[in-house]
Amino acid sequence: MILIRRSFIILISSIMLIFIALFILNITEDQNYFDLFFETVSAFGTVGLSRGITPFLSEYGKMIIILVMFFGRIGMFTIALTVSEKIITHNYRFPNTTLMI
Repeated sequence: MILIRRSFIILISSIMLIFIALFILNITEDQNYFDLFFETVSAFGTVGLSRGITPFLSEYGKMIIILVMFFGRIGMFTIALTVSEKIITHNYRFPNTTLMI
């Protein structure tokens, strides 16, 4: 069950990152929406595909694409583990025994 929750959290956070970056790119850039969507998803997947609009993006647009590439390469689960607080649990017990002396 924990594995399903983690994968669902990774999926939702990845989709949120893509659409937030796409929203910002849509505001700052004067490009076709489909081209911006393709560039954003390609950057998150770090696949190296492009529709040819990357050189024509503004400096802010290029920085957003760079950040999306970075987060896509590192992985959302790794970033979540880095940001979260450390929980120290000990899943072991010492045995109880009596010794004859």
